[in-house]
Amino acid sequence: MNVNYGDSEGNIAFWGTGKIPVYNKNINPYILLDGSSGNMEVDSFYDFSLNPHVINPENNFVATANNDPTLSGATYYPGYYLPVNRIDIINNELESQEMWDIEDVKELQLNQYSERDFKLKSMICDIIQDEINDDSYLRNGFETLKNWNGEYDSDAKAPLIMSKLYYFINKNMMGDELPSDIFEYLSKSYLLSASVERLYSDNKSPWWDDINTPETIETRKDIFKKSFVETLLQLKDEWGDDINNWRWENAHQLTFPHFFSQQKLLARFFDIGPFKMPSCQGCINKMEYPSDNSKIHLVNGGPAMRNIVDFSNQGNSLGKIPTGQSGCQGSKYYSDQTPLFINGIYRNMYLKDTTITKNDNVLYLKPE
Repeated sequence: MNVNYGDSEGNIAFWGTGKIPVYNKNINPYILLDGSSGNMEVDSFYDFSLNPHVINPENNFVATANNDPTLSGATYYPGYYLPVNRIDIINNELESQEMWDIEDVKELQLNQYSERDFKLKSMICDIIQDEINDDSYLRNGFETLKNWNGEYDSDAKAPLIMSKLYYFINKNMMGDELPSDIFEYLSKSYLLSASVERLYSDNKSPWWDDINTPETIETRKDIFKKSFVETLLQLKDEWGDDINNWRWENAHQLTFPHFFSQQKLLARFFDIGPFKMPSCQGCINKMEYPSDNSKIHLVNGGPAMRNIVDFSNQGNSLGKIPTGQSGCQGSKYYSDQTPLFINGIYRNMYLKDTTITKNDNVLYLKPE
């Protein structure tokens, strides 16, 4: 966790919290450890003052997105960080624009562009462009992906191709070496998500060769082409052969589950959704889903809140949460903020006594 700080006097900072372990020579934190040996215990921690932090940096902003702290200007520690797509976009936007207003921040928070996916689709299309035959459906799919701008808009077509293409490339790369259960686990992990750009860019990687065909050495081009064809054929079965009728939002849905919905009969009473959604897991407006072969990508992670605080006029601050302020299904506050959340709309935050006391709804907590 990082604590981000700002105040009306212009001070800004972030500080990594918690204890960061100092690993002894017997511990490799990137592999499973033998906890029964007694030799792999964490015996000390870095002093809190050494935790990654930045205070009033020269670039006049601080930003974090669960990324390697060096990308936020702080000290490096080995860790399990998310891909750089979001922090790169945030840093680039903040560096390119000196003055910001609330509408600018809204636009950044709701950004649904994936720079990584744009770069990777361009590389894939460049490599396989001479391998696509005259089949009109395959050619149309190729042109749809090639001309995609990297935006996960609700009505976009290419995100259906890109999201499933990841799965098939990873499967054709690694499915011959890894047991199916291990591959399925890996395919949904941040470890693979953070590595695909480096993996796909390495033309000499041993992963490209299929060990089940010892008489042939497969290349990156072979795997890209095979995966592209498999992707398009499956999408035809799922959504039809008229790509013009495809919409990303139909394949990307969000439901807010209640704890009680573990009992399926109760789900329709307590769950909120499903909702058709734009965006993706690598976007700033994060709508995360497992990288698998499902027809519908079910969002399982995203922003816990969206806040915009105006330090020059705190009464002008905005915010929202995904559902509501009440966990009681019968309450009018159970899901009253959901329409705001899914449509990118904000509400005023009450941060001053005068606005709070004018509110008609007051909760009194009296001790017994």
